[in-house]
Amino acid sequence: MIAMHQLNQSTLAGLSIAAVGLMTSASLSAQTIAQYTFASDLSATSSDANVTANAFTVGAGISGADAGRSGSSASLFARASVTDSSNVISSTTAINANDYFSFTVDVNGGFEMDLTSLQFDLGYTRNGSFEDKQFRTYLLSDIDGFTSGALIGFDTVDVTVNGGSLQYPNGTATISLAGAQFQDVTGSTEFRLYIADNTGSSDYIHRIDNVTLNGAVVVVPEPSTYALMGGLLALGSVMMRPRRG
Repeated sequence: MIAMHQLNQSTLAGLSIAAVGLMTSASLSAQTIAQYTFASDLSATSSDANVTANAFTVGAGISGADAGRSGSSASLFARASVTDSSNVISSTTAINANDYFSFTVDVNGGFEMDLTSLQFDLGYTRNGSFEDKQFRTYLLSDIDGFTSGALIGFDTVDVTVNGGSLQYPNGTATISLAGAQFQDVTGSTEFRLYIADNTGSSDYIHRIDNVTLNGAVVVVPEPSTYALMGGLLALGSVMMRPRRG
């Protein structure tokens, strides 16, 4: 009886491993889903084979010669003079003014994204002896409707006291995308980096670089896969029941 019980335990373990294998074998490891370094243009530098990472675009509030891709620093840039004229650090102000940079990721049919985070380098450059200013970047997505109440996260850079003209980069921001709404994502998803500052001077310039969307791209399991998984686990449960008699 002991040997049979041990055999059943071993068999159940094997069936459990098989069921887990069915769940994980369809997963494609992709720590980086899409990355933008802006080395030559606004297109994605790299992306997972099962998504299309579209080029960055510039929101209507900051479009023009004073915002876009900088060829000299190979980064996104926007002069503070073209952001909202109220010079208020506020996500609502930035959203209403359409002051953002945007990119869209399209997931191929039969796949879905499980997101973990968005990372980007954030900083500024300046000319002149200005100080006591702030630059802030907010992350929103169309999953939550680009509203201030659905803000995913933000990061802030403080302008140092007469710290010289070049203050970029100031570090890497990491914003979590671990929420349930960012799992099992299919179709097309747009992300926007809204910007705000408390100065209207053209001598201050926002800088954003090395934007990286992290997570995994996973094959969407067929209903038959779930049925087989359930069957294997049910069979193992039956085999583990003690015999009477």
